[in-house]
Amino acid sequence: MRLIDADKLPTGIIFPEEVNQTPTEDAVLVQHGKWEAIKLDKANSFNELLGGGWKCSECGDEVYLVTDTIDHNYCSNCGAKMDLKEAIQ
Repeated sequence: MRLIDADKLPTGIIFPEEVNQTPTEDAVLVQHGKWEAIKLDKANSFNELLGGGWKCSECGDEVYLVTDTIDHNYCSNCGAKMDLKEAIQ
C-alpha cells in the first residue's frame, strides 16, 4: 500500500499515472496512552511483594513491579506511547 499526500495531487480530473507519480508519505499510526494505577489488595501475600500495579489506558494490559513507580515509555502489549497526562476525550 502506498500512502500519498492528497494535497499534492493535481486538481480536476485525475488519471492513474498522476496518482502513481504523487510523492508517498511515511506515516505510522501512533497510539498514545497513560499508565493508570491499580489498587493492590495487600491482604494477598503475593501483592505484599509488589510495589505497584499499572494498567495501560489503551489495551488494559496490566504490569506489576516490585517498585512503586513505572518508567516504561511504551506498553509491551499494544505498543502505545505512554505520553498522556490526561485521557483524550
